[in-house]
Amino acid sequence: MPLVPRYTWEEDASSLALELHLPGTSLRNTDIYVSDLLVKVNAAPYVLLLDLQDAVDDASAVVKSFPASNLLRISLQKQEKRVWKELQHPGSKAVLRERRDASMERKRASETALSEKRKAKKHHEEKETLRAQMAVDDTNRQILSDLKAEEKEREERKLYESFRDLQVQKQEKIRNSEAKSPVKHNVATFIDEKAKKKVSFAALPHETDRNLDSQEDTIIELTGDGSFDISSALKPVTPLGGNQCSNSSGSPREEAIETDSEDDIQELPPPRQCVQSEIRFTPRVFPTPSRESKAAEEEDWLLKNRKHINKHQGLNRTSEYDISETDPMWLKAKGDDFFHSKDFRSATNAYAEAMSATSSDNTDVIATCLSNRAACLLQLGEFEDCISDCSKALSYLPDTREKDGSSSVLKQYRLKLKLFVRRGTAYCRVGQYNQAKADYGVACSMDNQNLQLRDDFMELVAMEKAQELKQSGDKIFREGNDLNKAIQMYSDSLQLNPLSIACLSNRAACYLMQHSAKECIEDCTKALELLQQDNTTSGLAFFSIGPAAGSSQRRAWVVKTLVRRGAAYLSLHNWEQAEQDYAAGVELDPSNDALKADLTRVRKEQERKDKLEPLAQPTPLKA
Repeated sequence: MPLVPRYTWEEDASSLALELHLPGTSLRNTDIYVSDLLVKVNAAPYVLLLDLQDAVDDASAVVKSFPASNLLRISLQKQEKRVWKELQHPGSKAVLRERRDASMERKRASETALSEKRKAKKHHEEKETLRAQMAVDDTNRQILSDLKAEEKEREERKLYESFRDLQVQKQEKIRNSEAKSPVKHNVATFIDEKAKKKVSFAALPHETDRNLDSQEDTIIELTGDGSFDISSALKPVTPLGGNQCSNSSGSPREEAIETDSEDDIQELPPPRQCVQSEIRFTPRVFPTPSRESKAAEEEDWLLKNRKHINKHQGLNRTSEYDISETDPMWLKAKGDDFFHSKDFRSATNAYAEAMSATSSDNTDVIATCLSNRAACLLQLGEFEDCISDCSKALSYLPDTREKDGSSSVLKQYRLKLKLFVRRGTAYCRVGQYNQAKADYGVACSMDNQNLQLRDDFMELVAMEKAQELKQSGDKIFREGNDLNKAIQMYSDSLQLNPLSIACLSNRAACYLMQHSAKECIEDCTKALELLQQDNTTSGLAFFSIGPAAGSSQRRAWVVKTLVRRGAAYLSLHNWEQAEQDYAAGVELDPSNDALKADLTRVRKEQERKDKLEPLAQPTPLKA
């Protein structure tokens, strides 16, 4: 049900300022619409619609939020400088609707023109950016080309210089070799002359030719490097006479022919080493290929049978799983991280996986995970599951209420204290005060120095008394004997527990039956405010009773309260407010035909009233 927030306004000749008070809302989710004649603010559960007296400049709107005080300030500039004296335009409903449509149409036209202008500007900027980038690319490309040309010229110059140095070295080696072996070029001529000389077998050889004859019998052999060892082949035989010895010693043929030295052999680098890389594929339970598998059905089956898969000898491949699926302590730590970041649903899943991965004999880890999951379920509003987890965790802990010096026993003692408090809180949230008192009594006996536990226990006693008074009022209300007494019972119950939504709603029903419409509207409004707030985040008492936020039961409570307040508005002939309540009820429960019929009847009656007299506009408070 949308509510109209309280607001104030102030003006001068050229400007206008609105200040809205929005308690219990998040200002960051506020939707603000401003045109030249219309201002609309939507901040659930509040909606404000203002038809301005004269035109303003919607482009000059300035919005400031003050979260500490839940204030929203909107500043506007007037198109015409004058003092309005009245904020809203005093016209009939048809006139106001026509002004709104025209103003919204002008707003759409201006936004369309502005959007086209932005697109053209963006296109122009993109073209300019592209051209600038192309110019930068051309400049970089030219710089790279120049650098490549310079590098190429430098390397070519180095290469030519190295070739010239090699040629100079080669020529120097040739000159040195010629200087050391002067008879090198006469060897070929000597061999040719010996080949041309004819040998006579009839004549005896002369003494002077013995040396030459012995040299002719020597065979020139090919050496390993592919050349003929002429120096060894032409080595003279030592003569018997001294004259010959002296002559032979001066012969130039005894010198060896020098050859050019071979270049040093460059060794090739060793081959690269071989490295083996292990590739591990994701393990799959189903042996079908991915293109033929049905992923959704397989994941659903795995979630339902995860415990059995981990225990199955054929399917349990622990070595192929990640640590997040096998280590319970890692899973528990992950759940703790989710809890600290207020992602309670993910934390419950992590604790469940940790318990499934823990062996049955490790009771400490199981009890801790159950306790932490119970805390998450308590925050999520799943109180029955929270009670179940607390009871299971207590069954794993030893039955002792006395402290011990050892660290393990002290840790179990503290865990048991937390479990009793959490289960007692869950019992209280579902209205089972006897069980809640029992758990809180055990917790108080275990920690008798905790003043907060004592205060909570006393509050439980008061809430139990308030519940008894409410039940007595319900009994009297059903019998219909004395509505005043039922109202008194509900009032006494609200004195003890002012956050009881059921008491407020039932007392509103009693007021409606007594035709006390104003009191009924007040109680219904308080109940709706409580229903629109989250007990765990809005600073309310933790022991407030009511269905969880977002549940179907909570929606049914809202619909019932809206219908009662709408009926009270009808009794006061406030057709507009009644229409809003009935419309909100139909929106929450569209399948309720009776509620739709009531809404149609209210709208017809309102149209009939509009034809008789113009719609009166409420005058807001002026600052």
